[in-house]
Amino acid sequence: MSTATARRPADRALPSTTPSTTPSTPVVADDLDGLPVRDPEPGGELLPGYTALDRLGVGQRCETWLAWSAELWHPVVLKLPRLHQLDHPRARASLRREAVALFDGHPVLPRLVADGADEPVPYVAVELLSGECLADLVEDGPRPGHEVASLGAQLLAGLRHLHRRGLAHLDVKTENVLLVGSGGTGVPRLVDLGSARSIGREQPPGKPVGTLGYAAPEMEACAPLSAAMDLYGLGTVLAELLTGLPFPDGAGAAVAGLDDPVAAVVLRLLDDDPGERGRSDEVLVALAALAGDLRPWPEWADDLLVRAGAPA
Repeated sequence: MSTATARRPADRALPSTTPSTTPSTPVVADDLDGLPVRDPEPGGELLPGYTALDRLGVGQRCETWLAWSAELWHPVVLKLPRLHQLDHPRARASLRREAVALFDGHPVLPRLVADGADEPVPYVAVELLSGECLADLVEDGPRPGHEVASLGAQLLAGLRHLHRRGLAHLDVKTENVLLVGSGGTGVPRLVDLGSARSIGREQPPGKPVGTLGYAAPEMEACAPLSAAMDLYGLGTVLAELLTGLPFPDGAGAAVAGLDDPVAAVVLRLLDDDPGERGRSDEVLVALAALAGDLRPWPEWADDLLVRAGAPA
């Protein structure tokens, strides 16, 4: 889906400041690439209306900050281009895709609170989520099959929301899932849509999207982007949860040795052939049926889901 068809209506406009320049901010060389990143003191200004609290991460094109919004009077997660990417169209395009993906909301995805993707200094601000990272939960050991099935069904519901918008997440892994709530029964929230791209888009040769080792084989081979790539990513998440082992260093092989019906679903998601991973509606119904007492929706909803159809 093009961003032009997904722009917000004027009567649903989100909060936005209109910074024309990046404030003069101290910088420091990034540990990985040596290029400059913002380094303000806590309380320093990142953009007009946004005060720095802590740097959360630095990517190839963007910086992610915990920031205080003067307009909302609340902390938010602020993403904006790195200084050397301020005039790069791909940095702006990445932020615009994230804003489009989050605009109309889904319980599994972060809530967009400010869309500045078209401002002179582009940015997006999303809600701050507090919870346990699934990667940390994996370190506690294998999770019960019905719990894994419930988490998987909820995550897949969020992915289907993106797919219906013509987007794929393309970086589904335990590090990008927060469990908001108590213990293993919390609500999974899929974060970091910085890698999201339009389904069907060609990848530049030698520059695959996603995280090496977690990406689907066809993604690493730079095949056109597809929803099936997210199904593979979901499989890596569920494999880690079922086995308590990291992917790909053991979790995939360990799943094959499990006598658990959830393992059969996971193995299908991890098939090297994207055509064998199944349709997302079929996988969703299968996971919900295996969730037991943690079933995320009533059984009658399964029929509605199948009748409604799903992206491939």
